[in-house]
Amino acid sequence: MEDVKLDLSSICFDKDDPKLTEEVRCFHGLLFTLKTSWSDNNLGRRFWSCPYYGSRKCKYFRWRDDVVNELSKFVIHKLVKKMKDMNELLVANEKKIKEMEEINSFNDKQIMEMEAQSVFTQLEEQSSLKEMDGVLS
Repeated sequence: MEDVKLDLSSICFDKDDPKLTEEVRCFHGLLFTLKTSWSDNNLGRRFWSCPYYGSRKCKYFRWRDDVVNELSKFVIHKLVKKMKDMNELLVANEKKIKEMEEINSFNDKQIMEMEAQSVFTQLEEQSSLKEMDGVLS
């Protein structure tokens, strides 16, 4: 199967969560967006961090959620895997549908050509019959 990328962050946000509208800024004064961790240790845990975190030595990082318990990690991991598997299947099926549509289009073209040939053959036969009638009369 293809490596399918999923944007799972959107499913981790509750629109009624007051922390979603909270303005969080670092020492650079930049406004952050809430992100979701997909690492094995913090699967599904949300956080804020500076865009310069790590690369430009900014240390601003703040967790939105408490530590995820083991059962939740297990369940989230299984759900993420299931979603990825389903998305891979969807992509594969969409590819098959496209291939089938191309085959159908080719077949439709062949059918139209065969029908046109059949009409042409019938016209030739009718013309030949008229000529024979003219010769016999």
